[in-house]
Amino acid sequence: MYEPDAHKGQTCSIRISLQPDGSVNSATAKEGDAKLCKAAISAITRAKIPAAPDDETYQRVKNADLDFRL
Repeated sequence: MYEPDAHKGQTCSIRISLQPDGSVNSATAKEGDAKLCKAAISAITRAKIPAAPDDETYQRVKNADLDFRL
């Protein structure tokens, strides 16, 4: 995010879906400021997320909600 001050006071909730290797299947805005959500989704899809260490952990995090508040 190049201009975090431009989003000050804004929020965004994103639903992500992960593969076992950590790659992002999808990232979808659930609610919040459209510009902040777009920036957050862009960052999420470029992120290198490590694989879960075991299947139990993967099952807990494979579908997660992320809340961004600036």
